[in-house]
Amino acid sequence: MRKSATLAYNLDLLLLDSSALSFFIQFLESCVSLLDARNIFDKYIDEESTSTISLPRKIKHRIDENLMKQPLKVDCFDDAQHFVRQLFELRYFPEFQASIYYKKHELYVLSRGCSLFDIIHVQFLLLSFLEYVDSRSDHDCVQFLIACESFENSLESLSDEDALNDAMSIYDKLIALFQKYLHRFIHSSAYHNYLVDLSAQIQNTV
Repeated sequence: MRKSATLAYNLDLLLLDSSALSFFIQFLESCVSLLDARNIFDKYIDEESTSTISLPRKIKHRIDENLMKQPLKVDCFDDAQHFVRQLFELRYFPEFQASIYYKKHELYVLSRGCSLFDIIHVQFLLLSFLEYVDSRSDHDCVQFLIACESFENSLESLSDEDALNDAMSIYDKLIALFQKYLHRFIHSSAYHNYLVDLSAQIQNTV
């Protein structure tokens, strides 16, 4: 079990995770998306570039002007960086998430444990986890349900500050409850079967 999110479900997390990034690079290479990159100018700005990523003329013109100025400023490539980041977020990353390479990333991460954030971002696991928790009607679950009902019944009579404090208290109980069951869930047959299915999908694609 992990205390923080481990699946790279957005571009920012991807860029901070060397393992996820390696799968992303494999995906890009498999699509011949960014092969033969030499440097920033040759790849993204030079008019003779054969790259699949080509900058709009306005951005190229601004960068050309920036490169003519002395001394060079650290933000001379900011327009290009913003353009390429948007391209990755809107095109390449969604394609990556739908690819076998993201499944490999999932299997790599989830085989080593998971966090609540991981569960939330994998729909099948989320549904399986909620079903698992629902089937365990122990004392903590009952106490949580009582707290929720009490909060609903008294909400109109509470001040905004008291309502917020009570809501945060219930939220903390919910997180503690989920953390308790998360440790058990990752040893369940439902979790194991998901990993087996992931592995089978990867093997069948290779």
